Amino acid sequence: MVQLNPIEANKCSSISREDTPLVLQKKHLGFSYADISFELLELWGIPSDISKIVSKTHVSEHTAQSQEENIIQLAYLLALNNINRELYASHDGITEDMYESLGIDLECVDNALDFSNLQLMSTLALFSPSTFAVF
Repeated sequence: MVQLNPIEANKCSSISREDTPLVLQKKHLGFSYADISFELLELWGIPSDISKIVSKTHVSEHTAQSQEENIIQLAYLLALNNINRELYASHDGITEDMYESLGIDLECVDNALDFSNLQLMSTLALFSPSTFAVF
């Protein structure tokens, strides 16, 4: 998308509290990145029970009908909030039902997010060890 239409793709990155990535993608592209991901997974022959879950990423467009859909929606919101801390609080858009229906509590969600952040730092350290060196 960036190579085909860099100006429109760049507009999708100008998010705010009101203009979420989904809103901007729909506005400037007419579809979401989740839609593209779904189509690519289908083209690549990934089983449809997996690709269909990806197509249900956005809670504002789809009510989760399964644990898998609930997991992807929760993961998406946690990642969005985590990456854009200047715009979103860590639990923005996340409802109790999203995690309680998975049999976990908010503390477990926060622990999982902390763990994923540590894993990310470990992975990044593989590519740039000096960035994470402690003196």
